[in-house]
Amino acid sequence: MKTLLICLYGETCAGKSTLGKNLEILQGWRYISFGDLKREEIKTGSILGRKLQSLLEKECPIPAEVGYEVIGDHIQFGNINVISGYPISEDELRTVSRYGTIWKMVGLSIDEKTLISRFANRRVCPFCHQPGVEGDICPKHQVVMGRRDDVGVDELLRRRRLYRQRIEPFLASDIAQTIPTLHLDTSNLSSEVVASQVVEWINHRPDLEEVNHEL
Repeated sequence: MKTLLICLYGETCAGKSTLGKNLEILQGWRYISFGDLKREEIKTGSILGRKLQSLLEKECPIPAEVGYEVIGDHIQFGNINVISGYPISEDELRTVSRYGTIWKMVGLSIDEKTLISRFANRRVCPFCHQPGVEGDICPKHQVVMGRRDDVGVDELLRRRRLYRQRIEPFLASDIAQTIPTLHLDTSNLSSEVVASQVVEWINHRPDLEEVNHEL
């Protein structure tokens, strides 16, 4: 059986990073953020990072194989991997399915008022990058979380456009619809409640033997 993958989707501030890290803590699953890894590659100036930077500067879509290259070395084979931000196209879905089985998907939504509030209050641990909100203390390092400066208003709007132009149509495509998906509005839910509902949904459908999405 291939390595199982759970894919997370949602706009910025919908709670993907927090959910992914909570699933890693609660279930021992491997959490992988495509966006974080992509930015790290670009920041370090690696060969892959320079390739990604060139594509971004030319406003070219990232080829599916290059996208998988960002996350491939971070997948833990033999464990369940929770991936945020990949795949977001049919080509990417087919590519990642050569290496693992996309078992389930979770789509998080958020209303505009809550998005703006969360955006203003976002914080992160300076050591482990655990996400949080204003006033939070990192449970691991016991330090006050600092303001996140990786995303400004322009980048937030760009990501919203990307989500609506590329990701929402992908999630509505026939190929994505074959995968069990939980849609959850996180606007009025705490991160703890979101995590518990996702875990309950996933564990309520332990259909491992039935998973065989041949794409």
